[in-house]
Amino acid sequence: MKEMRKRRKTMDIGDVNQSETKEVMKGDGVDLFSQLPDNVINAIFEFLPMKDAIHTCILSKKLSQLLMSIPNLEFRDLLLRATTDEKRNEFVAIVNKLLENRDGAIRSFRLRFSPGRYISYVVCWVIILMQCGVRELDLDFLSDGHGDYEYELPSCLFSYETLTVLKLRSCIFRPPSSFSGFSSLVTLFLGNMSLSQDLICCLLSKCGLLQSFTLQRCYGFEKIDISDLNKQLESLTLEHCPSDVMISVRKLRTLHFCNEIMTCFLDRPAMVENAIIFRGGHRIPRNQVEANSLDKLLNNLFDVRSLSLLGWSAKCLAVGEVSKYARCGLLKLELEVSLSTRQELNLISYFLDNCPNLEELIVWINVAVADENPLFRYLHHEGRWAPDFSPTDDYWKLAEEDFGFLNNNLQWITINNFTGWDCEMEFVIFLAKNTERLRTITINPMWELDPNQHLEFINRFSMVQKGRRDAKILLNQVQPNP
Repeated sequence: MKEMRKRRKTMDIGDVNQSETKEVMKGDGVDLFSQLPDNVINAIFEFLPMKDAIHTCILSKKLSQLLMSIPNLEFRDLLLRATTDEKRNEFVAIVNKLLENRDGAIRSFRLRFSPGRYISYVVCWVIILMQCGVRELDLDFLSDGHGDYEYELPSCLFSYETLTVLKLRSCIFRPPSSFSGFSSLVTLFLGNMSLSQDLICCLLSKCGLLQSFTLQRCYGFEKIDISDLNKQLESLTLEHCPSDVMISVRKLRTLHFCNEIMTCFLDRPAMVENAIIFRGGHRIPRNQVEANSLDKLLNNLFDVRSLSLLGWSAKCLAVGEVSKYARCGLLKLELEVSLSTRQELNLISYFLDNCPNLEELIVWINVAVADENPLFRYLHHEGRWAPDFSPTDDYWKLAEEDFGFLNNNLQWITINNFTGWDCEMEFVIFLAKNTERLRTITINPMWELDPNQHLEFINRFSMVQKGRRDAKILLNQVQPNP
């Protein structure tokens, strides 16, 4: 049995031995898998990676025929190890076979492939997909060393009106002048391409059912105006696009910004239910201009219900002067902080004191600050990091004297990447003691705790005084890596 498992694990699409595969997949000379009902086999194929499904079809003609009818197809050249010309030829041949011999409609199709000299094949694939009524199309033409080709989508795709999901990366997106929009499109994702402001406006105005719009590493535009173009749009995501882009929007369910410089802004107040701000980069932000820009962005998020400040966003905001006004609509707050500077702790205090209806707080402790902050020297001791100097000593004890019971409805608190620093313990104690409606504080350690450490934390948490008698502090255990 061990030998069989090992043999299955090392199989590759280019060197499959049919007799060995049959020996592995059969029991006592009987092909048990092929004897399953067709609907059961189809359901299994739905969950199998394409590579495994292809291997399985070597067992019988019946399985090969069923494979031709599965509605969801996913092809990734790296998954199939198409790293040589011979392998790439084989990859193209596999896709050709599964598309040309289709028996039934195709619901979704995903392709990650650098076309190179195979561009003509890709055009044929798109045409076949349209003929098979594909509804969800995901094409990634990211170069993988087989030539720097710019692949331009076939013009016929822009007249195909039954797509509900379209995701495109690393290609030329140039609709013809006759383009009237994708009338059924609900989700649009564009990545690694040049887009003009006029083209973005065209897409938003001519795709009337569009609900989710994502731009990832796109360039060539300075403004996105949605305010009067698309009434159905619910979600807008900008990831690593021009840092100074201006957004004009009236109402959204979700707004997601992700960049290494946070200078994008809204040109007017907008009703946004969920806002996710991720400031990336390798260095801690200390730019006052960037902090003011982020503060202005947050001030224009009218009546936000859920706010996430991830990456360096909270630290960036803490550098400047945060506008002091009540965020009465905020129900859920997610922060990534180090709990190591007074600027950050003042920001947390501001949110706790100015969000009267806050119900849920999620904190991600970011220990990466140790690489940047000269005030800290971190010592690895008994499986955890500990600072030997902290400018935040007694901060939460003093805050307790100022605040007393927090004026909010906070009920659920989650602390992630907990290491056991004194500043973390004081924060937990402050929240438990001064949140009178608290139900649960969930602690997720940064690493697996040994039994002694786990027991130590349990004992410390059991002695914490709680503002609500039946409130609980739960310490989860990190599952060890397999």
